[in-house]
Amino acid sequence: MTIPELRRQLIAYNEAYRKGEPLVTDVEYDGLVDELRRRNPDDEFFVFYLT
Repeated sequence: MTIPELRRQLIAYNEAYRKGEPLVTDVEYDGLVDELRRRNPDDEFFVFYLT
């Protein structure tokens, strides 16, 4: 999965979670966040979605 694909997936999961309709478990989501952080620690996702 490319970084943009991973970011888009995380955004979709984040939005669904905030609506009360989670698509993945917290453990799965956290694993994807960790993967993105490893691959691109300065990704815009961390600024706009995890603040």
